[in-house]
Amino acid sequence: MGTNKRYAAAVDHRMDTRILERIAAEAGPLQSLSSAELRLDVEPVTIDPRPKPATAWVRFGATP
Repeated sequence: MGTNKRYAAAVDHRMDTRILERIAAEAGPLQSLSSAELRLDVEPVTIDPRPKPATAWVRFGATP
């Protein structure tokens, strides 16, 4: 059985992403960002009455 030459870049990217996710998950428990990283002194915390899907930055152990 040969390799996937047509989608090789996509397969490599997916594997790289999985490896990074595994390394980050092993670094420690999921945590919120610090107050400085959240910029709470500049941006107010709000709660949307109709939440929407979003992408968020989180911290695994000491790795943001």
